[in-house]
Amino acid sequence: MKKNNILFTLIIIFLSVIFGGGLALIFSKSIRFSKVEIPKPSATSSPSVTDKIASVSFNPPQPQEAPPDIRDAVMLGYNILMDTQKYAPQFVGSKMNCRNCHFEAGRARNGVSLVGVGAAYPWYKERHRDSINLVRRTND
Repeated sequence: MKKNNILFTLIIIFLSVIFGGGLALIFSKSIRFSKVEIPKPSATSSPSVTDKIASVSFNPPQPQEAPPDIRDAVMLGYNILMDTQKYAPQFVGSKMNCRNCHFEAGRARNGVSLVGVGAAYPWYKERHRDSINLVRRTND
């Protein structure tokens, strides 16, 4: 009985491969793949967007450099990120602090950076069929 099951499984796999290969061959004829030629800049052309982006340095300001009218709020946020156990213990479990993932208070490139995150919100989530703002995302 077991031998028949293995033989049947192998036949089904073989037929699936043949059928799938045939479908791939049929559909590959109807799809056109073309190369996109990127023009090379001439001596007189202005720098491309890629060149401009590459020339931008990643240097977010220090929290202490915030404008005077919002500096207290920025410093509170900085303190919450750096010492969450002291400033917002109800929002974290175990002995975690936000800085465990958000290195340099979210200013580092090699961690979960928070630089520019405000520009990404509000964000519509199709799965929830709802728009999520930055406050809700942070609290979640």
